[in-house]
Amino acid sequence: MADLTQTQPQSEKIPRALVRAMLALVLGVLALVTFARVTGMEPAAQPPVANVAVERLIVIGPNPAGGVLVTDAETGALIADLAENSGGFVGGVRRALQYDRSLHQGIAPDAPVRLVRWDDGRLSLIDPESDWAMELWGFGETNYRAFAALIDDASASN
Repeated sequence: MADLTQTQPQSEKIPRALVRAMLALVLGVLALVTFARVTGMEPAAQPPVANVAVERLIVIGPNPAGGVLVTDAETGALIADLAENSGGFVGGVRRALQYDRSLHQGIAPDAPVRLVRWDDGRLSLIDPESDWAMELWGFGETNYRAFAALIDDASASN
């Protein structure tokens, strides 16, 4: 017959040294952030300063089929009509922009955004209504080219 006596459960406590180490880490990070704020240190992860090479005001909105419509905000001309399965990154950016705008009161969902190519080759998407901005070069070559095609059309017509 099997022995059914209960054994003592192992202690499930977190070791005291680990708790102290976690507390020290949190306090250290807090001290570093406080030091940086008090001394006025500039954030290190800022894009380099550059001049605007080409800029285009665009409206990124949904199309009736579930894809993405991109139009020129100044002329109303259609720039791109991306089907639901081909507008992946542009559609994702549209949803991120839409979410950010939902956090602010009074911003129209079809307000234009600035698509900017800087003289160093970077591309940025900037929402002047909410101050939301996205550096597009950080999302890979294919995604960069999806937006580069939207601004290259404007620079070719100038």
